[in-house]
Amino acid sequence: MVLDAQGKVLYLNPRAERLLGLSALEVLGQRYPFSLQERLWVKGGRLLEVTPLSLPRSGQTVLVLRDISALWQAERFNRLYQAVVQEGPHGVFIWQGEGEQAYLLYANSLAQRWMPDQGRTLSEALWPYLTRETKRKLKQALQARLPVELVLRGARNRLGWSHLVCSLFPLQVEELGEKVPYWIAILQDRTEVQRLLERQARLERQQSRLIVEAQEKERQHLAEELHDSVGVLLSVLKMELVTFFEGLLLSPEQKERVQQLLARVDEITSTVRFVSHQLMPPLLEHFGLVPSLEGLIRQLNRLSSLHITFRVEGKPVEYPLLKVLHVYRIIQELINNTLRHAKARSVSVVLRYQARALVVEVSDDGEGYAPAALRGGGIGLRNVVGRIRVLGGRWENFSAPGKGAHYRIEIPLSGKKP
Repeated sequence: MVLDAQGKVLYLNPRAERLLGLSALEVLGQRYPFSLQERLWVKGGRLLEVTPLSLPRSGQTVLVLRDISALWQAERFNRLYQAVVQEGPHGVFIWQGEGEQAYLLYANSLAQRWMPDQGRTLSEALWPYLTRETKRKLKQALQARLPVELVLRGARNRLGWSHLVCSLFPLQVEELGEKVPYWIAILQDRTEVQRLLERQARLERQQSRLIVEAQEKERQHLAEELHDSVGVLLSVLKMELVTFFEGLLLSPEQKERVQQLLARVDEITSTVRFVSHQLMPPLLEHFGLVPSLEGLIRQLNRLSSLHITFRVEGKPVEYPLLKVLHVYRIIQELINNTLRHAKARSVSVVLRYQARALVVEVSDDGEGYAPAALRGGGIGLRNVVGRIRVLGGRWENFSAPGKGAHYRIEIPLSGKKP
């Protein structure tokens, strides 16, 4: 576009017409309808860059118009992106290079505040906050150049956080004809979420403990009633039967029948005693876990068709009575569950004392089940889960139809007697 000394339009080419949204007939001979500014907004939301060039001899001015709408949008997006990355709610790290030695290019303000000692390489930044397991997981991801999600653990009192979720992923950018490798880490603070989860876990453990304690009190009450009332009544009944029949003249057949009845009373008495001991095993308090389990399994092998083997690995450790009782009940319930539902011929029980945990493994050769069938579980398995929760342990179960079942419970050693 060309303007004369008075600012009237002398000429504009077709491209200028399209950019300004005006026709030559509308503006020729008219004063230039816009101010001479470097950037000009016109119809259609387009942004034009205006560059004036003066022609001193003629006094005319040439205006060079360029559509910079796309460039302005890119600049705007870049500013917005930088603001989000720099001041957003997530920490951001960018490293260039391969593997653990990729060097730090960028860390936004939040990442610098959360991890002030981030070092110069990827491994120096993340290593201090990883467990042995997550270090192994990170190494595998770096070697295979695969995305990975890690949980970083920090000191809340010093760093202001205790748990960060780190989403780490690889990126390749073509620069000057070559593909340059990068690693991007997005950090999200989960300290508050983790605190709420831990609080919920504490409440669940407390609830489970109260339920289990109530069950144990009821079991103890029933055991005492069976032993002190039913057991005594059966003993008195036998004595009275013996006294009564001694005064009678009986035929050999009648005497044999009497002996059968007395034997039946003895059998009922033994069963009541066994049930009473199942409800509150007397050996636990005096002899500990291993002898009590040996006694339980010996009784079950005698009274049922199930063949149960028991093995202890490692040196037994002395625990508080309540903890021993929980472990005993867990094994007892898993065996009872096998007796009721598994249609198994044999069960293996292993008690393994490790350096930091007590591991219980119970396996059977029964008909097994699909994993979905265990959801919710019966009362027995819910009691098992409740006791494991009270002990702060964890459990796994493996099974498939026709493949039997295997339960593995790991209980931390914290809380053992010195």
